[in-house]
Amino acid sequence: MGKHGSYPRVDGDHYPTPDWAIAALAEHVDLAGQLIWEPACGAGRMAEALKAAGATVYCSDVESRGLPLDALIDFTLASTAPNGFNGTIRIISNPAFGRQGKIAERFIEAGLRLIGGGGFLALLLAADFDSGKTRARFFRDCPLFAGKIVLTRRIVWFSNPDPEKERPKENHAWFLWTCPAPQTAPALLYAPRTSARDGRACRQSTPTSSEKGDAVTIKPSSTEKVVPLTVGNPAAAASLAIDQKHMEDFANPEAQSSIVACQRPAKGIFFTVLRETEQIWKDRKYYFMLEMEGRDPYIVAPEIAKEKGDEDTIRPVLIVRYVTMAGDEGLWALKLDRPDGKSNHWNTSALNIMELAASGKWVRIVSMKKYYRYQQSKKTLGEVPPKFTDQTFDELVNIAFKDRVITTLDHEIWDVLENGSDK
Repeated sequence: MGKHGSYPRVDGDHYPTPDWAIAALAEHVDLAGQLIWEPACGAGRMAEALKAAGATVYCSDVESRGLPLDALIDFTLASTAPNGFNGTIRIISNPAFGRQGKIAERFIEAGLRLIGGGGFLALLLAADFDSGKTRARFFRDCPLFAGKIVLTRRIVWFSNPDPEKERPKENHAWFLWTCPAPQTAPALLYAPRTSARDGRACRQSTPTSSEKGDAVTIKPSSTEKVVPLTVGNPAAAASLAIDQKHMEDFANPEAQSSIVACQRPAKGIFFTVLRETEQIWKDRKYYFMLEMEGRDPYIVAPEIAKEKGDEDTIRPVLIVRYVTMAGDEGLWALKLDRPDGKSNHWNTSALNIMELAASGKWVRIVSMKKYYRYQQSKKTLGEVPPKFTDQTFDELVNIAFKDRVITTLDHEIWDVLENGSDK
């Protein structure tokens, strides 16, 4: 829906996507033979266009609009792919915009979580969606951002009996994110290459070497077949969540490490993260964590966290295993945003940095005023191999939390929270 339009908004921002917009995406991204998740499929127009491009489509939405759905879910709250979805997570959608674009922002956040273990995300948005200062975390500061495909035709969301009055005002573009992170600067592309009026091919310059990368390979000419996006194996990466506390964890292993402390990788220290290549993660997991000022954090059993749902010291975190370039191994508990709350720039940027590290890079955290930034080392993992120990992820968690695990409602911490303590 054009944000400048004078028409009343359709309930749920349900505006079917024209087939040519999918064809424009297919000029740069190979869809043939791919399993695609369309999480806002509506009545299925985009899904049908994807199928026409040779893709197999998994359809879901927050409500049914007559199309048989593979899953009925709110994509913005998803932490993993639906049970029936098996394969690398490739997401293509025209998300609802929402007030001031907030729903579209939540779609980006959810997509970035889901492709964290390998995959790609392509969303149809207003062409200037990346220009907002508060959205830099999704574009300029996001290591997974691969580029945009600007549509050279304007989308007509509403038909008009008088073709002369059917003049849309807003430009759109496909925005692309890939994991592992691309090795080059985000690409700026254009499509369709054919004029809508006379069918003539539009001129498109041959891409330079800087436009080519591991994430997106640009089609050099209108006669060559596009090369598919290079993606990793499936596995989700962050969460649906409540507001959070920055739970972190750091370990210093000595042979069989005896101490694992709670903190993020120290600033100025290069680290990397083990990449997950299976649906069932081995070196990162979600936990409910309870944090209080002056005390080390506790892990809370899921059933107890549910029972204590009104307790605001409990929130879910994603604990991830990492190792520094010097060989110090640890756990990092990343904060997660509430699905119904305002996005936290610190949380989003931390997740993005973690995923960049998991793509096979040595990185270090640099704090800014409103979010984390990162620096990537020129040294490769081949030059400095990461020295992870033989201990399992669960063993490290047990060392880190020892007796700070809450599995009952009679744990002493509940009395402290209710009545206070002089300790």
